[in-house]
Amino acid sequence: MINLDKKFPWGFSYSFNLMVDFCVWVLEIDGLRIPPFVQHSDGNKILQKADIKPEDWLLWLILVVKLQDQRLNWRVENLQALITETFTSVKLINSQQNQVIESLKEPSLIAKNLNWLDRQYQEAAVSIKQFSREEIPPNLWVGNPEVGKTLKKLWQHYLRELNKRDTQERQQAEQTENMENLWQELQSFRTRLPPLQIYQISYLAPVEYVIPPASIIVSIKNGLPGSQSFCQSILHTAKHLAAIQSH
Repeated sequence: MINLDKKFPWGFSYSFNLMVDFCVWVLEIDGLRIPPFVQHSDGNKILQKADIKPEDWLLWLILVVKLQDQRLNWRVENLQALITETFTSVKLINSQQNQVIESLKEPSLIAKNLNWLDRQYQEAAVSIKQFSREEIPPNLWVGNPEVGKTLKKLWQHYLRELNKRDTQERQQAEQTENMENLWQELQSFRTRLPPLQIYQISYLAPVEYVIPPASIIVSIKNGLPGSQSFCQSILHTAKHLAAIQSH
């Protein structure tokens, strides 16, 4: 959900993300508990036998999350050409539908919006360095090589098991009123945070985890998108991110 505004676009997106889900799933398989992912039972210790380090796992999770950042899709190759093209399209829509897109009726406003999108891309791109968005999570592991080999095997197992893990709980049943209320409550963060990226995972218990500047991980057990519990989790984690940013 991205809003076009006279100042700048802003919004939030949410979806189940199998890349992020895999990173937490391997903890469940192994039994390793790293806060806040501590509600699962003992596993087969396959990663602990390979000498996985919690700090390496955390760095890996952060990298995987940063590579999912939708702002990486916002690169503006030729800003002036895109401004002209967008302005022409907006004029055409206005004339055909006899309406005015107020926030985009001036070239200067279009330029401001597109400049903002490009700045967001640049900020997101800095944190991923030489890594490719096309890589699967095991290939992004930079710790103990033995752990990396084990993760590659687990990735194949995860893909085979995904349909079982992909339960009806993932179905998005939006409640429009709750989402509209959430949208309004999040407006206070638009000048303090980049667009929020919300990643749902199939963890067995409610969990909230934030990765600055604007990534949020929640379990499907926190509620379906649009549910009151889901909206409360997002508002709570947004406040946490804003508090981190202010320090």
